[in-house]
Amino acid sequence: MKYAALVAALLALSATAAEAEDPLPAVSFGEPGYGGSGCPDGTALIVRGFSNQAAAFVFNAYTVGDNGRAVDRQTCGIAIPVAVPAGVSVAVRSVGFRGGVQLPDGQEATISVEAFAAGESGEINEIKLSDPSDTGYLRFVTVPDDKLAWSECGADINLRVNTSLRTRGDKQADVSLAALIVYPLATKAC
Repeated sequence: MKYAALVAALLALSATAAEAEDPLPAVSFGEPGYGGSGCPDGTALIVRGFSNQAAAFVFNAYTVGDNGRAVDRQTCGIAIPVAVPAGVSVAVRSVGFRGGVQLPDGQEATISVEAFAAGESGEINEIKLSDPSDTGYLRFVTVPDDKLAWSECGADINLRVNTSLRTRGDKQADVSLAALIVYPLATKAC
């Protein structure tokens, strides 16, 4: 898969900063899962890295265009069990994603990402694209400190990331989400 090297590089770059900032006991990601109209079973490669504290997904079929409709929308939900040590609380800090976009004049696209602990809700981050373009994109959604949704102290959580791709217009477009990385989690003593 063509974005596997990118995912590995993002994990490597993230490792240095996290080691310097996080003296607390480490959280650990369990076996991630995914599903949705944009990422049916078998259409993603899951890579866990950085001492099992990061998860990356490389998608091979998460794409929208017009498909003969004025609105084309696909979704992908990700679930990652997270083991949280006693005395530690966690929150989703950052989600990075990479893909491609080909938009003709008059066509628009929206990419949305929401990260949260199961049972909670997160802020929905939307990126709107409307200019004619034929390019790749790399974006990071970082939750500000005052908007972090902390887990209960020492309680294992299921981390959720909901994504969607949507195009509007009557021309053929191609918008894809090729890779997504969840890292780092924010941690604090509790």
